[in-house]
Amino acid sequence: MRYAIVSDIHANHQAWKAVWLDIRSMAVDKVICLGDNVGYGPNPQEVLESLYTTVDYFVLGNHDAALCGMLDTSLFTDCARDMIQWTAGRVGPPAIRFLSNIPLTLAGPGFRCAHGEFGDPACFRYVLEPEEALPGWGAVDDPLLFVGHTHRPCIAVVGQSGTPRMIAPEDFTLEPGKRFLVNVGSVGQPRDWDSRASYCIYDTESKSVFWRRIPFDLDAYRDALRAADIPLATSPFLDDDPRPGRPPLREMIPFNPPANADKAVQNVTPVQYLDTLRRRVRWWKRLVIGLVAFLIMMAGFGGWIWMRQIHPESDVPGSDLVAVRAVDMEPGVNLLSFPPLPMASGTAIPKWSVHLGNRYRQQALWAALENERPGFILRSEDSQREIWISSASIHVSPGMRLTLQALVKKSPDFSGSLAVVIPLVLRVESPSPETDASGAPILETRPQFVVKEPTVPRADGWSLVKQKFELPVRPHSVKVQVRGRFTGIVWIRDLRLERK
Repeated sequence: MRYAIVSDIHANHQAWKAVWLDIRSMAVDKVICLGDNVGYGPNPQEVLESLYTTVDYFVLGNHDAALCGMLDTSLFTDCARDMIQWTAGRVGPPAIRFLSNIPLTLAGPGFRCAHGEFGDPACFRYVLEPEEALPGWGAVDDPLLFVGHTHRPCIAVVGQSGTPRMIAPEDFTLEPGKRFLVNVGSVGQPRDWDSRASYCIYDTESKSVFWRRIPFDLDAYRDALRAADIPLATSPFLDDDPRPGRPPLREMIPFNPPANADKAVQNVTPVQYLDTLRRRVRWWKRLVIGLVAFLIMMAGFGGWIWMRQIHPESDVPGSDLVAVRAVDMEPGVNLLSFPPLPMASGTAIPKWSVHLGNRYRQQALWAALENERPGFILRSEDSQREIWISSASIHVSPGMRLTLQALVKKSPDFSGSLAVVIPLVLRVESPSPETDASGAPILETRPQFVVKEPTVPRADGWSLVKQKFELPVRPHSVKVQVRGRFTGIVWIRDLRLERK
């Protein structure tokens, strides 16, 4: 399971839109928001509406609590208190009811989430120094804690010595004997002298945390503040805009033209007349005629080389590509079919299609792998052209839950990219029945509905690919593909797609 963990959006619609677009591109399963959805920013209603429809889990922030009348506003600075009052006049009762029902903390598999320090989460204390994380670690047993509140991304870690320390944000994997508190930073009000939005992704299978910094439209955010008559001082991160203060072009030019001829360029021909070039042109004509004759003689050989480079692609459609109906299959049964015998490169593989971006330098075959277990072997000497294998279509139903799994091994000289991909074909919604003039369904393809790279290490150099996903409304069919642009060899075995 991959969780996107965001915090402190503070009614910044421009930042949230940019982060949400990035989240959708990162194959995330669930989204968690650590609070402070409102305050400071000019678009509280738009942000709350978007969060309500896109975020899976929330915890309560101090600004959210104050807006609902659950926290004394005298605890806030004048600027923050004014913005809470301003926000109260622009959100309706449904928004207040929604925020009032958000819990203080969340408990996930091996991790917990809160807005501030865990020792007494209702007080919303800050964790600014390493020692301030100790009460939280004493209050809960989980090895990984996620917080926001300070708007500054950082990591607090404590080991067997019991002495906590702060480290800069960096991708990491949980280690035995260590505990981590991760401040994910802020989406809408960063305070670490970096104007980009900050959030984290946590992968529960690999137990790894990944950081994301996303730029957003600062000019549009300034315009929204001015339109709402909110002082720019409520958003000090605007001072970290990397663009202001750049000198004009004339100040950047590194050359000063001389004021007189004494310092002008010396020992140069001032004018070249065309008549003096005629004799050179005659010599070049003779040379060109000789070159043309040489090229004509080489035309056959050169043409063959050219055709080989211009048309290197090859598609090998598989045999027996009959679509499978997933609804007819029992849960836990592999929806994919494989050949009973080895299949050489260039031959039609039953139930699978092959595309070679360069048929001279790429191969795809079905053969026995380690311990005589069957699997696919992909070889490529051209990292610029894509090679892929694709299963037959699998007809699916709305809301169906599927699990994708495979083991992948790369040769030591592997270089490039490889992923297991699930394309999704949707029935297009229309006022009339979903057919065109000929009576066929109107379909739309999402070529990268699921993209999963082999990142979880297993024994003997193998890496695990595993992804659970749920199909949306109006699905028609899916396929399983392995696609890559690389040099080296890739082995794929135990490729499965199952109903849950």
